[in-house]
This record gives sequence, structure tokens and C-alpha cells, in this order.
Amino acid sequence: MPDNNPKVSFIVCTYSVGGLYDCDHLIRRCLDSIFRLNYPKEKIEVICVDGGSTPQTLELLKTYPVKIIHNKKKLSEGIGMGKSQGVSAADGEFVIIVDQDNELIGENWLAEMLAPLIKDEKIFGSACRLYVAAKDNITNRYLAYVGGDPFAASLSLDGMLGLGTAKLNDCNNYFTINMSQKDFFITGGNCFLYRKSALEKIGGYTKDIDTVWKIIQTETNILAVPKTPRTHHAQATSLWRFLLRKLSYAQKHFKNKELRGEFSWVPRNFSGFARMFAFTAKNFLIFPNIPITVVRFLQTHDAAWLLHPIASLLVTVGYAYVALTSKVLAK
Repeated sequence: MPDNNPKVSFIVCTYSVGGLYDCDHLIRRCLDSIFRLNYPKEKIEVICVDGGSTPQTLELLKTYPVKIIHNKKKLSEGIGMGKSQGVSAADGEFVIIVDQDNELIGENWLAEMLAPLIKDEKIFGSACRLYVAAKDNITNRYLAYVGGDPFAASLSLDGMLGLGTAKLNDCNNYFTINMSQKDFFITGGNCFLYRKSALEKIGGYTKDIDTVWKIIQTETNILAVPKTPRTHHAQATSLWRFLLRKLSYAQKHFKNKELRGEFSWVPRNFSGFARMFAFTAKNFLIFPNIPITVVRFLQTHDAAWLLHPIASLLVTVGYAYVALTSKVLAK
């Protein structure tokens, strides 16, 4: 019988320098979850774009059937950076961006992520939902509900799914979302499947937000969210360490043009500024976030939701501090 399974390229940006996280464990966990997928092995290509890992990590990568590309600039997002390099080297009809601290849940993960795009050519990509592991620390469980950034929870797909505010169309085994310039949100980076032809139309992958923004300007603006596939994202070992990492990322974001990308969330008119002010004020005041905290706590019976008001406040304060002290704003 002919094999009708399309070829798929996984892009995994790797980087280990020691410190707080056991990167080798995370990388091994990520790659193992890819190679145990119930999918023809000859139709899976894995490209690891390494940003300067230790010799030990590089030796680990060589024990897997992966293609290794060296990313001298170390950054994963941006024009010509890690993910962009990986996508340019990919041979698959579909491309999947997977960060190294993710574990794909379920042997049928790939088939279920591909199904919407095979069924409907108008769909440009599939986003994978986050898995909430009961054994995880409270911070990691909370972040699995709201995505990787409490400040931007209402602006990101992961956060909207966790908060129950996403506008979903039910298509049996998956949902779809019609994206537009007006109804735009953060997605496209971590654990995301792209149709390669959609990327080629816009000149390739650059950065998650920029890439999706450019795609929806073309004829395809439908995104799929399969119901079953999940990814376990090892985002934080504690709230304090998570906050330090977000602060570090924000500082790099303001200093590095490539990392900032082309798309900007800076409002373009009065109504936009008003919405941003109200959104930021809600995080600063804490109290407006309490009702959704109570509702989601009662629905999930998970104390992780109790972190929502304070985590939103702390991340917002951190971002405000970086923005006000940034040399970018001073110029």
C-alpha cells in the first residue's frame, strides 16, 4: 500500500550552559518524545539548531538521528536566527517548532496535529495546548493554564484557552480560529505546526508573532487547535526563578532589535492606548483579576490559579521597570 503520510520536519533549538536547569535532561526528554511518535520514522526529520551548548550536550545530540546546525548568534527567534535557520534547512511538507523544554504527550500526537491541515488546505497551522501535570510544582501548573507569560495571558492563545476567552469554532476533533489584524494574538512559536508552503509565501520563518502576522495578511488565516494533543512545558522550577527569567528576557528584548522583531504591540491610536492602559492597570490593581481566579479555581480545583493576581502584578512591574530603564527608550 502507498504511504500517504507527509514528511514532517521538527525544529528544536538547543542550548545548555549549566545553571538552574538540567538542559541535557530536558533535551533528552524532548527528543525521546519525538522519536517515540506513532508515525513512519522515515517521514520524520529532526533538525537541532544549537546555540553554543556544552561539549557534553553536543555529544548527547549525536546519539540521536538528528541533523545538527550551529547557530553562532545563539538567539532562537529573529531573522536568520535559530528557528529561521532550521526552517530554511527543512525538507518536510510541514514544519514543527518545538522548544527544548517540551515533551510531546501521546504517541498519536503528530497524526492528530496534522489531521486538520490535511483535511482543510485553508488552515495554515496547528497550535498544541499545554498539559497540566498534577505532579508539577504550583508555578509550572499555573503557567500551563495561562501560557508562558501572565502579563500577556489575555493576548496569547495559550492564555485565552486557559482563561476560557478564545473564540473557537468546533470541528469535531479540533477547533479552528479565524485570525485577523483586529483579532490578533500571540502564537506560532512553542510547539506549533506550520504548513511549509505558508511559510514560503512570506519568505520563511522569522519570529513567532511576526511570522503569524505576515501569514494572516495572505489568503490563509485559519488556525487549528486540535483537542487531544498536549505538550508538557517545563517552564519554571519556582515563581522566583520564573520571574528572574522573564526579567532577563525583557532586558534582552529591549536591547536586541532581532529579538524584538517587526510586529509591535505599541498602540497606534487613542482607543489602543486606552485598552493598553486598562489592561495594565488591571494587573497593577490586582483586584480585577480576582474574579477569574476564583472562577477557574472552582472549575479546576487547582490552587495554582491563586497565583494569577500576584504573578500578573509581579511580571507587569518587572516589564515596566525594564521599559523605563531601557536605553532603547532613552534614545
